[in-house]
Amino acid sequence: MKVPTRISWGFILISMVLSAVVWYPALGQTGEERDQHFYRLSTMHGEFLPENTPFFNSRDDEGDPFRFTQSYAFEFGWQTNGRHLWHEANNYPRYGIGLHYMRVLRRNELGHPIAFYGFVGGNLIRWDFLQVNTYASLGMATGMKYWDPKAPLPNDIFATPVNVFCELGSGLSLRLRKHLWIEPGIRLTHISNGNTREPQKGVNVFGYRLGLRWVPGDEVFAKRNLKDLKKPDVPKNELFGFMGITTRQVEFNASNDDWPPETYGWNFLMLNVFAGYNRVVDHRFKYGAGLDFFYDGTNGIKAAVLEGRVEKNAIPFEDKLGTSVFLTGENSIDRLSIYMGLGYILLRKQYFKSTPRLEQRLGVKYHLSDHLFVGLNVRAYNFSAAKALELNVGYRCFPKGEEN
Repeated sequence: MKVPTRISWGFILISMVLSAVVWYPALGQTGEERDQHFYRLSTMHGEFLPENTPFFNSRDDEGDPFRFTQSYAFEFGWQTNGRHLWHEANNYPRYGIGLHYMRVLRRNELGHPIAFYGFVGGNLIRWDFLQVNTYASLGMATGMKYWDPKAPLPNDIFATPVNVFCELGSGLSLRLRKHLWIEPGIRLTHISNGNTREPQKGVNVFGYRLGLRWVPGDEVFAKRNLKDLKKPDVPKNELFGFMGITTRQVEFNASNDDWPPETYGWNFLMLNVFAGYNRVVDHRFKYGAGLDFFYDGTNGIKAAVLEGRVEKNAIPFEDKLGTSVFLTGENSIDRLSIYMGLGYILLRKQYFKSTPRLEQRLGVKYHLSDHLFVGLNVRAYNFSAAKALELNVGYRCFPKGEEN
């Protein structure tokens, strides 16, 4: 299926912005201050996590299901060397950009996604010959086939030609030679559009990865007196809040053609205001809790359509409001944070087909200053299904006497 030109240019533009953000820390570095660059090639044998849809459960003429994938990735990155205090405080993380190709084995109906992304990798344990590490990436994917209502069995996995790509994982780095590392590990890959357009379920792939990392130069790590790492330059308590906004569509035609055709393409507004508290453990980790006040424009709309009220505004405004409580955690690398949340909807008008009350958040935050930040996160349920892709802007403050 041909990708529209405007989508292709959009993918290129987003990729360029992502490149600039990831490359920024390496710009302007000279001489011994420069972070050491590296190259990494990896492959992953993956298996789809189950999706209960007619398309995903189908078999081709030879009886093959959607089950396995084989992925290949090339990454160019930098190894931090201790020139900043946060390098050592975060146990010398790595960062960079990558290109990922996923081949769906024995089936072509989904296409074969290709993704461009930025990544960060941390070290839980770091020795000269062995490292135990973590990994996270975020980018954009294209190359998949998507929903076509004229198809005999429409693809309800993807609805847009460009989707969000993210990976989480962990593994080992074992030194084979001075400049060469072998890296076995595990990955969880997610591709979807965050319900910005339906019908789409997205895919989740769990796999085993094997990579080779080549570091062409000498890895030199600056070390400071450990007392420097304990100086009170990180506040122990912070109050923070953010406001998120997005649109979402509801899948009215997932399994049959009984839904009124005018429901296709309806866009619903999603808003939220979050207020919370974080306890800072150290330079890397924070945990906390907060309240989320939200407006969910989709709540109750499926029930209304089933009752014959085929109107976008069939549900009263007050029935779309709600309150959630969230437990939160953050893994910070300088100004970048990986944000996680586990929430429960305390107050909301419950309708038939309302989304589950247990929710999750996973995303990234970037601090433009000590106080102002922007973020992007996926709001999900059942630990696998995306509810919305939220863009947010926020502010944090510190108790008196704890300012940086």
